[in-house]
Amino acid sequence: HVVAEGAGRIARVSGTIGIAWAGEGPCDRETILRRADVALYEAKRTRKGTAQTYREASGQRLVG
Repeated sequence: HVVAEGAGRIARVSGTIGIAWAGEGPCDRETILRRADVALYEAKRTRKGTAQTYREASGQRLVG
C-alpha cells in the first residue's frame, strides 16, 4: 500500500498484478495478455493487493 497526500487529503493506494511470461517457443501477444488476465483475476479472487504469476507448463497460477 502507498499513502499519498495532496490538496489536504490522504489516499491509500494499492494494486493487484497478473504476470505471464512468453516461455519457450513462439507465443503471440494475445496469448500472453490472456494468461496475464487469468492471473490477475485469480489474484483479485484470492487476495487483492497481491501479484499472481501464470505458469505456462502446468497452467497453474502461483502467488509470487
